[in-house]
Amino acid sequence: MRTLSCARARLYARGGLHEDAPDAAPDDEAGLGRWIANLYEPYSYARPLPAHILSKNPETASTLVEYYHAMDANFGTGAASGVFELDNAILYDRALSVVVPPGELVGVYETNRAVDRPWKGELDPALLQHARRPNRRDVDYIYFGSVGSENYAHWLVDDLTRAKALGNHLGRERAAVIVLDAYFPQIDAVRSDSLKAVIGESADVAISFIDKKVPHFFDRLYYVSPSSYPPLLKAPAGIQFLYDRLKGLRGDSPSAAPKRLFIGRNALWRNLINAEEVADFFTECSFSAVAMGFDSLTFAQQVQLFSNAEIVVGVAGAAMVNTMFCRPSTRVFYLAGEGFVDPWYWDLAAVKGHEYSVCFGTPWKPTSPNFSSFVVDTEQLKIVRTWFDS
Repeated sequence: MRTLSCARARLYARGGLHEDAPDAAPDDEAGLGRWIANLYEPYSYARPLPAHILSKNPETASTLVEYYHAMDANFGTGAASGVFELDNAILYDRALSVVVPPGELVGVYETNRAVDRPWKGELDPALLQHARRPNRRDVDYIYFGSVGSENYAHWLVDDLTRAKALGNHLGRERAAVIVLDAYFPQIDAVRSDSLKAVIGESADVAISFIDKKVPHFFDRLYYVSPSSYPPLLKAPAGIQFLYDRLKGLRGDSPSAAPKRLFIGRNALWRNLINAEEVADFFTECSFSAVAMGFDSLTFAQQVQLFSNAEIVVGVAGAAMVNTMFCRPSTRVFYLAGEGFVDPWYWDLAAVKGHEYSVCFGTPWKPTSPNFSSFVVDTEQLKIVRTWFDS
């Protein structure tokens, strides 16, 4: 199936295509959607190198710096983001396609990028006979999901930033239904809560969770194109929109909130094996240890906790995306297994103006550092005591 951009010339006029370009429309101006409004302009920003890189391997620091230089050179510009109106749109497994005359099924490129394709299934045309249609004709349906929506970090950065379109950008006169792909109860509840916190408890905006493995057909669907390109490039204006929009959740008594946070991780992979020992070390350094999880803190509590911190230490994982609610002066210090060089959090720190540092421990499975749990030697951490008081 070929893919077309919603509006290739408009979205990528100043850059942001970091792969083979999508098929061009006949006049290279038209696209699959009718442009409704601009959401975010194209963007670029500087990414300072890590302030500190700790590792028992003497070659790690230079290798990481070289890798980050390459990433910075190749991913310097983010595309614009816009609001589009699609006719005869089909949503399946977090990707959109459109039926165009005389009946061709064409993929919407903005949901079929190289970073998206490995994580979703292809739509079998045979499934279309089972496509579901929305049961209301008096509302506007809106979609701004992505393949990463199941992950708390990607939901906030890749998706929730696009909720800005629900303001004046759509110019709606009718009630709206936000279409979200369903995953599992805990993350769906967090996504719903955070979305309501951003848009407010408006009576004319509802949320509808759908089965992502069943095609859904919309005669008309509003679509908000991406404002990010994982693992690098996050629209600074989108991050700032959320920070400003959630100001009311950031707490009335910041003086009473902990200034130093140690954030643990309890997930299926990439856990800190000697978590108690490391937590004790940071507690001795006047950090408040916080256990993060869907059942421990509400979304509002997470926003409030991080927004008042001055230093945040934590295992590289979804909970640390809450640093996006920290002030620009915040110092962030990540713990990860040797070989985990994902630039996602380094990039987030750059967008927010945070000082970024990282400490690499010994992975349980060195061949799979991105998923392996690991050990951090507290002797290795003793050097950081002076950083926190400087």
